[in-house]
Amino acid sequence: MAARRTGRPARGGRARMRGRAVLGATFVALLALGPLSLGTSSSSAAATAGPTAAGPRVVTEEVVTEETVAVPAVVVTEVTPRSVGPDDTVSVSALLTNTTDTLLEKVHAHLGVVRYRLSSREALRGWAAGEVTTVDPTPVADLDLDEPLAPGASRTVTFTAPAADLRLLPYPETSGARGIVVTFSDDAQGRLGEGRGFLVWDPTADGAPVRLSVVVPVTGPAPDPTDPAAWTSRIESETAEGGQLGAIVAGTAAHRGVSWVVDPALVERAAAGTPGTVAWASALVAGASGRDVFATDPFDPDLAALAAAGVEPLTDDRSPVAAPQEPDAEATAGASATTAPIDDVRRAAASWRTDLALPAEGTASTEVLTAAAAAGRRLVVVDDGLEGVGPTTAPGSTTVATSSGDVTALVPDPQLDALFRSATSPLDPTLPTELAAANRDHDLMLLLAEIATVGEEPVAAQRHLLVTSSRTWTPDATALGHVLGTLENQRRIDLAPVSTLAGTPQPSSDRTPLPVTTSPVANLRTATVARAWERVAEVRAFAGVTADPASLSSTPVATTSAALSVAWGSATTDRVRLLDDARAQVTAILGGISVVAGSDINLISDRGNLPVRVRNDLAVAVSVGVALVPDDPRLSVLDVPSATLEPGSEQNVQVPVRAIGSGDVSVVVRLTGPDGEVVAEPYAFDVRVRAEWETVGTGVMGGLLALLVLGGVVRTIRRGRSARRTAPIRPLEDA
Repeated sequence: MAARRTGRPARGGRARMRGRAVLGATFVALLALGPLSLGTSSSSAAATAGPTAAGPRVVTEEVVTEETVAVPAVVVTEVTPRSVGPDDTVSVSALLTNTTDTLLEKVHAHLGVVRYRLSSREALRGWAAGEVTTVDPTPVADLDLDEPLAPGASRTVTFTAPAADLRLLPYPETSGARGIVVTFSDDAQGRLGEGRGFLVWDPTADGAPVRLSVVVPVTGPAPDPTDPAAWTSRIESETAEGGQLGAIVAGTAAHRGVSWVVDPALVERAAAGTPGTVAWASALVAGASGRDVFATDPFDPDLAALAAAGVEPLTDDRSPVAAPQEPDAEATAGASATTAPIDDVRRAAASWRTDLALPAEGTASTEVLTAAAAAGRRLVVVDDGLEGVGPTTAPGSTTVATSSGDVTALVPDPQLDALFRSATSPLDPTLPTELAAANRDHDLMLLLAEIATVGEEPVAAQRHLLVTSSRTWTPDATALGHVLGTLENQRRIDLAPVSTLAGTPQPSSDRTPLPVTTSPVANLRTATVARAWERVAEVRAFAGVTADPASLSSTPVATTSAALSVAWGSATTDRVRLLDDARAQVTAILGGISVVAGSDINLISDRGNLPVRVRNDLAVAVSVGVALVPDDPRLSVLDVPSATLEPGSEQNVQVPVRAIGSGDVSVVVRLTGPDGEVVAEPYAFDVRVRAEWETVGTGVMGGLLALLVLGGVVRTIRRGRSARRTAPIRPLEDA
């Protein structure tokens, strides 16, 4: 169906154009001097409804279906090229829908353009909302449908015309967004509706592009390291085709300018899961190469809850996921050589940046920024507060001073955020597929027009804007890839990583204030959070008894952090359950080393060894010092021997002591770690010190021995020698 170019008004508009000939001539004269601002009127003979900044949709003459869904008569879906120059051929597509209950026999469509520039974002949104301009659009082309249009049926029409027919001035100062209008009429029914769209006029192609950064969270469903099977099942659902995590990675993997904020615990758990989750982890690791990737704290805890409790996020030197974390048998059997084992994930995660904080939606505050800075995260995404105030668009970053040092606040543009999400969303199931796709395409067109309008604002520095998505955002992977590809291919848009935004000083701008405090997502008392972190500190101090401290502390660290995950939302019961589990884990670890009870000991010498039997019920080998603390100076401890115990073993340790006097002494056994901290419940026993017994006994025995020797000598002397005993020995005579 070919479009007819026309230099005359569209049908039904000739009288109106004649009545406004003088006014139109005045505008043409003004155009020679430069672009004008959009003039609007709140009164309209042809009132229309349309998109808003939060959810752009073109809805003109509309009817209500049985499902009470408003159906627009016209939706402008695409304009190519995206930036139009004087030598280009312009193509405009629109979806027409018969919203009547009558067969339309003779359908006509008409294309017009508003020749003056929409010089502000407010004017742009006003045009999109259907507010009536002070002049009629300049006719560009019209066409007739070849076939009738049945009630409820839709059809896409495409106008094609050289850029010269737009009659736009080819000067640099005239570049920017222009409004276009597609009207829809029938010979019998008359005018049925109109749809509004935009084209970007770029006559010289020499303007500076607008820089745009896109930050996408890659955080998972509610984590539960105490139940890896259930957690893995939830991850598997989200990483499958059509799931949130699957769509995010599939839609952004090829676009390295998009920055990711990733929960490392999520990726590691996926790498230890089923073949599907392992494949997803592999794709993420591959897609992370060459892009800005920022790691959240493991399990993505609620930073506002941590800040309110005055504690810092928990991290561990080992893995953020509680041991054991060997891959599932099914994953081992089904995973191919391209899957990412846990070691590969850990190696990749080691290179991810850790200087960005992503507070839960709507929780950014001065308190949170201060806490983030104290934890070494000097980049903070702020989605509620610090919005620009004034006629020009505020840049996507600003410096905020806190008591812990300056922070670079990354501030997304709320209108661009809304358009980006709607343009990448799954098709609205309440609308016909063709219409839902048209609405999504229209959102992309408005997104491009908004960015182009920012580029024309009278500012000295190049603008750098930020677009983000929420943690719950579930895009359509194909639509997401299409939108990102379109942004990358726009000459007036430079898709740059967020590190470029953070590293480039931005001009100052008036902004709304940042809240001092905000309510955390985690519905827990601050005292509860603080006490949970104290228990983790206790187990970390205890963990020094083993050569790999994280092998002991990682389990309660993981469980405690998971309890504060943003993903749990308002599920307070689950949070409390995890904190109870963490408390039990800490108790079991702290009670894993003990002194085996024995009987009291007698010490009858001034020096000796006291035997102490030590038991290790932990799953790792431990090294402890055995210190004795007597309550009386008559017993002095000469050394603190150390002992290494294998898992589940017992060992006697000999502690050297010296007795200074006799008496009963109470002795307390303290098992200590490498820093001297006590690592087991103290155990007490009594020592009966009788140091003189050894001396007295030796004297008695020596005296008795001397008496025995002396008695023998005296007895021998007193008996004398008998004649027989003294007679000489003679030889026997011969017989």
